[in-house]
Amino acid sequence: MRFLFLLGLFLPTLASAQMSGIAPHQVIGVVTGDFDSDGAKDRAVLIDSLHGVADLWLYLSSKGVDLNDANARPSVFAVDVASVGPMWGQDAELIARGESGLQIISQNEAIGRGRWKQVLTLAYRKGAMRVAGFTYSWRDTLDLNNFGSCDVNYLAGRWELAIGDQPVKKLRTQFRAMPVEQWKLDQTPEGCLQ
Repeated sequence: MRFLFLLGLFLPTLASAQMSGIAPHQVIGVVTGDFDSDGAKDRAVLIDSLHGVADLWLYLSSKGVDLNDANARPSVFAVDVASVGPMWGQDAELIARGESGLQIISQNEAIGRGRWKQVLTLAYRKGAMRVAGFTYSWRDTLDLNNFGSCDVNYLAGRWELAIGDQPVKKLRTQFRAMPVEQWKLDQTPEGCLQ
């Protein structure tokens, strides 16, 4: 009888946790801004999916989401947009870029000789939150001549590649700014990731 009483006390809490689908420790970052430029506040949440990557949940007012509704569902759900490691220096970040842009940062500044940082820049264009840019830099902590960076502008279809002391290469890419929920790492121009 005592077990049933205790179970009755905890059922609402368990149901609420299941409805939201995430635990508080999974929330990496929350940013509020007018991402779709409609004059109302929107919210972006970066969630640790607990298998080495993070997902982006976007709550957009222009898609009918009320930020005051505790049961609101995300307008945009983008899977595996960032890498998340178990140590400091491998954490992901969500940053506001101006009033309407976002940046999602992944990094490895903690383990091994291959250190890297990746920045995914998002902008609301043509009715969708799109991947507008991708920046990746790397360095070898033992071979000081092994470093470089790649900076892709998907809106313009151009990118730059810098490896070591070599001159910067200015290149074109066939890929264009796509909705963030369609973005995958293999969309990066060949040679960008080292």
